[in-house]
Amino acid sequence: MSCNAIMKSNAFYHPHTGKRFQVRDTITCNTKYVICMIKCPCGLCYIDKTNRELKTRISEHKSAIKNKDQKSPIARHFSMCKHEVSAMRFMGIEAVKPPHGEGDRETLIL
Repeated sequence: MSCNAIMKSNAFYHPHTGKRFQVRDTITCNTKYVICMIKCPCGLCYIDKTNRELKTRISEHKSAIKNKDQKSPIARHFSMCKHEVSAMRFMGIEAVKPPHGEGDRETLIL
């Protein structure tokens, strides 16, 4: 999967409140344990999380959109609004760090 749809920035704005949030982590398409923001052309945003590489999760969303998967909220929105999958943009907004002491990232992100 190509990562040319990734938005690169050190901050993002909440789509409803306009509040600015800092992105403190360096996140690439190969980063695991990521919280990401998917943005559609009409400005709506969807927050998602994955314990796998970000590119794998984004690829699943793109496939759901192409296949008009009605179980996927993103695919339903893109279909209803007639957005092209090529217009989808995404951005990693947090890399979930391993907890100190007991526990693991799996329980933090899922």
